[in-house]
Amino acid sequence: MFGAPIDEQTVDLGDWIDRRWHAERCIRARPDSVSPHWQMLARSIQFSEAADWLSVARLFAPLYGTDDVPEALQDEARRILEQYPTDSKARAMAILHALQGRVRYLALALGEGGFIPRALGEVWESGYGDCKDSARLFVALARLVGFEAVPALITTGFGPALDTFSPQRDGV
Repeated sequence: MFGAPIDEQTVDLGDWIDRRWHAERCIRARPDSVSPHWQMLARSIQFSEAADWLSVARLFAPLYGTDDVPEALQDEARRILEQYPTDSKARAMAILHALQGRVRYLALALGEGGFIPRALGEVWESGYGDCKDSARLFVALARLVGFEAVPALITTGFGPALDTFSPQRDGV
C-alpha cells in the first residue's frame, strides 16, 4: 500500500545498526480519482517502538479500567437496570442514548490528552470528552449493567491497509 521505499544505507557497527535514508527531487505521486484514501503513494518510511499492534493494545488496555467508577455513573447503571431488567438490547441502547445525551464530543489532543482517556467521573460530570473518553464511559456503564465489554482501538482512516502501517511484525 506504500509508495516506493526511500533509498537506504545500512552500516552494521556491532552494537548498533546505522541506517540512513536519502530522498531528493522526488516526483510527487498523484492518486487517480478512484484511488482509496488510505493508499500511500508517496515514498515513505515508518518508525515504531512497538513490535506489533497487540503490543499497542496491551499498552493501552490498563488506561480503560473501570475501577474508579463514580457514584453518579453507578446511579445511571441502576436506572438502566431498573428500566430494562431483562431486555439486553434495550439496555445496550439505553447506554448509548445516555452517553449521546450526556457527553458532547470535544477533543483536546494536547500532550497525553491525545492518547490517554480522562477519569470517568471527570468526563461524566463535565459532559464532554473525545472518542477515548466516550469509549471508556461506554465500557464502564456496560459492565455495570452486566455486559462483558472491552474497548477496541480502531481507525477509520487506513481501511484494509492498517496492517501495512507501523507497528508491524516485520517493521523497522
